Amino acid sequence: MATDRRSFDVVIIGSGFSGSLMSMVCLQLGRSVLLVEKGAHPRFAIGESTTPLTNLLIEEIAREFSLDFLSDFSNWGRWQKSHPGVSCGLKRGFSFFHHQEGRPFQRHEDRRSELLVAASPSASLADTHWFREEFDEFLLKKAIDAGVVYMERTELVAAKETQSGMCLSCRNLGAEVSIEGKFVIDASGPRGALFRVLGGGERSISAMPSTRALFGHFNNLPRFGDSELFETDEALPYPVDDAAVHHVFPSGWLWVLRFNNGRSSAGVVARSDWGEAWSRGTEQADWKRVVARFPSLEKLFRRASVVGSFKSIDQLPFLATEIHSRHWALLPSAAASIDPLFSTGFPLTLLGVIRLGRAIGQFWGTDRFTAEVGDYARATLDEVERVGRLVGLAYKVMPYPQVFNALTRLYFCAVSFEETNRRLQRVPIANSFYLGDDTRFRDRIDHCMNQIESLVADGRAQRSPSKLVALIQKCVEPFNVIGIGKEGKKNSYPVDLGDLFQSVNKLGTTREEIRSMLVRSGVERGALRQFE
Repeated sequence: MATDRRSFDVVIIGSGFSGSLMSMVCLQLGRSVLLVEKGAHPRFAIGESTTPLTNLLIEEIAREFSLDFLSDFSNWGRWQKSHPGVSCGLKRGFSFFHHQEGRPFQRHEDRRSELLVAASPSASLADTHWFREEFDEFLLKKAIDAGVVYMERTELVAAKETQSGMCLSCRNLGAEVSIEGKFVIDASGPRGALFRVLGGGERSISAMPSTRALFGHFNNLPRFGDSELFETDEALPYPVDDAAVHHVFPSGWLWVLRFNNGRSSAGVVARSDWGEAWSRGTEQADWKRVVARFPSLEKLFRRASVVGSFKSIDQLPFLATEIHSRHWALLPSAAASIDPLFSTGFPLTLLGVIRLGRAIGQFWGTDRFTAEVGDYARATLDEVERVGRLVGLAYKVMPYPQVFNALTRLYFCAVSFEETNRRLQRVPIANSFYLGDDTRFRDRIDHCMNQIESLVADGRAQRSPSKLVALIQKCVEPFNVIGIGKEGKKNSYPVDLGDLFQSVNKLGTTREEIRSMLVRSGVERGALRQFE
């Protein structure tokens, strides 16, 4: 510990990216801050893939809390220019490939077994995959340099809430340490430190099935798009591996994310009742058993080698029954775990950092502070349940590629509409994740999911998938500003700026505002001449 001080305004548990960010936000707001870490850096961490909304929230935190350096990490181009020594991966979009057990992956003329959704018009403006081992350590060092007090190899063993705050009992390198904090924020992940010592309860996320996750980092993993399957003259919106790659099968899915240091992140999430594939043998044996069920994946991973050892989570969906009290709160990343299917973890957590930061900045030391933390908790729980419902529905339709591909439009159209409104500086529309604060779209999405759940339960997802596809397309049309679902696209959607200009009425804006927004976002003026 850098000081003998044992009392702080804010104590943050867990020095992953969210804990370090939260500590710097609190410090910028004039609070004394202690950051406590059970382990030490550098260390492996999961949760790696960003989205345009993630990067917009990073920029918002940088502006609002005067953390200017953060903006350098808001897209691939700026990151490579400013911090090439911190590893990351290029993410141009979302790639989905549907597999059947025992059969090689097969492309079709209508591309029904795949889906490519671009998230950026160019590599320079693209999203990134965070190599957390280096990025988390970088943020921690920035926090320490800024003045955050840091204790590593410090385990929380007990916590007691008092009239004035929290009394924490910790064990640091064998020595007992007592720490007082007026407010404690847990950023240590699902079923983390504060949840554990307070004896927190957990409940299921209502729409999510029970799933298990198995994952690791790999060397020498070939690119799926380099196979003979993709030898075609047909233009693709981006190289299919420069993305969050989803290999989807009837009981779950397998991800691949590539970093620019030669490593790849890969993992599988599948229903806990998948049968023999989840035999609960050794994690390495389970991995081999999983990929062996899909010939194209077995071929892909045949010569790849895992770095270190595999990690697993036996029950991935998680929601704490209590996520705040008068003197403590769990960040969204500690309060819940849903599924990485749509890369929703980062925006949910960053919204939590912003909301708690605003509460601390505006209401610290007032009677209203506790109420604001309560509002943060309610917003977090609502977003978790809504995302969980969408992901849970995606699991139900994974056996039906045509329906699954259409269902993703509920996500892509909602978040792209939210992202566009944030870029247009219309925060009230985009103040809650997945359009939760806009009753027009929220009610429309909920009604659509009710209908889909009914049709799936009746078996019509298999018998008449086109009906569900038409239902989804009709639902998203009022907020579809990216042209997804257009006829003739063959499940391949590049960023088409013309779609935005054609959506001025949906957005309630003008072509000139759209043009100005795109210029602010980094789109070259030459690319906009055709829309003048």
